Amino acid sequence: MRVLSWNIQWGRGIDGRVDLARTAAVIRDADADVVCLQEVAVNHPGLPGGAAEDQVARLGELLPGYASVYAAGSDLIGDTGHGQGGRRLFGQMLLSRLPLLQVFRHLLPFPPDPAVPAMQRVALEAVIAAPNVTWGPLRVVTTHLEYYSALQRAAQVEFLRELQALGHRHAVAPRSEAETDPPFAVLPRGEGCVLCG
Repeated sequence: MRVLSWNIQWGRGIDGRVDLARTAAVIRDADADVVCLQEVAVNHPGLPGGAAEDQVARLGELLPGYASVYAAGSDLIGDTGHGQGGRRLFGQMLLSRLPLLQVFRHLLPFPPDPAVPAMQRVALEAVIAAPNVTWGPLRVVTTHLEYYSALQRAAQVEFLRELQALGHRHAVAPRSEAETDPPFAVLPRGEGCVLCG
């Protein structure tokens, strides 16, 4: 199983140009089974290079054969000054050619640190049916820790450590199957985990 983790900076290359077709071509060339992307934007025309489009939808179109899921850490009112409207989202995207059994979105801790710029961060977890893994499904988590604040980054690392422990506990001791309504479906969580970001 091949996993690719990449902070695409909303598709911006070293030439400063946003070009998702170019980003998708590199992903295709990598021939990864699971792709973990950080800094994927939706409706953010103010980002350098311009990124007003729905990058989640566009990458999905450019990468057929992959199922995709998205989690926004930053979810802001639309930038009406650019005529776009809608919400502005910024976060992580996971694409997989392998079946996605279930998905979890975890907001990371965001303790106040007024001395530095910061944004809400998120961890996106997918439980993947990995055929070559003998011990069952695999949890893949993609995230992007806070850059400016050491205080927030330390809290986020501790949260991810607990998330790993919690995921493992769910894997070895799944919950009761007594409730039969579909949202209560008991699916395997997976003992193993790959953390990207």
